[in-house]
Amino acid sequence: YLSGKYISKKYDREEVLVFLFLFLTFTFSLVPMISILEQIITNGFIEGKRTMYLLWNKGNYISATNISAFFVLNMVSLGLINIKYDKLWVKLIIFLLFLFSLICVLRLGSRTQLLVSLISFILLFFKNFKNFSFFHKTTVILISIFFFFYIINNIDFNSDWLKFYKNRYDSVEYGVGTAGGRTYRWIGSLESIFTDPWGWGLEKYGHAHNMWLDIARMGGAISFLLYLAFTLSVFFSFYKLLKLETTKLFLKNYFIVYLIGFLLVFFVE
Repeated sequence: YLSGKYISKKYDREEVLVFLFLFLTFTFSLVPMISILEQIITNGFIEGKRTMYLLWNKGNYISATNISAFFVLNMVSLGLINIKYDKLWVKLIIFLLFLFSLICVLRLGSRTQLLVSLISFILLFFKNFKNFSFFHKTTVILISIFFFFYIINNIDFNSDWLKFYKNRYDSVEYGVGTAGGRTYRWIGSLESIFTDPWGWGLEKYGHAHNMWLDIARMGGAISFLLYLAFTLSVFFSFYKLLKLETTKLFLKNYFIVYLIGFLLVFFVE
């Protein structure tokens, strides 16, 4: 945080800050990416469970939820390839990081990361809709429609590469209809803020899979309200950032995808 604050104040050029963001996305996911790809090469794509290890401790298996979070910055950055920027190598690296992250996410069976990527791509596209040419808009929309109908008509949850999804996609308890079993936790946790204002035990609903609600569980209503106030202050600062005319378009969108990535993961995990 302190390094980023120093660099952003001393070097305010777009190229420097874009490189800083790209460096952060790369380094944050590097070890988990290498670890999962190594396990895929060694054991195959469908062998084993969703839990996987990191290279430096092969005896310690980490839950898919925790390890997939390392890929969020890569997954939400895909929409940046639509934004005009004169350094094509930056877009190429963004796309390659997304591609390798997608392989890792599919191996982990993470629905959250796929949804986060899709939401980010759509929001970024419509946020910058007026900046695109008619040809660009038409091309992206047509390609998106093609892929959507292709996936809907051809996806097979019994295929090997979707092994880690097929037991959960239509599950009554953990299916899409309950946000992976999260909705009853969210509703119960919201009610508990009023019935148990000093917090409640993990055995009541388990993890809320929502950072604000888990803070309420552990620290009570006061902690929840303080963190909610902090969140609103982040939104206020972010709004001021977007209004700055000195912030270049590509960099501004990089800030947007970072905020989307963090907020969506914190909201559902």
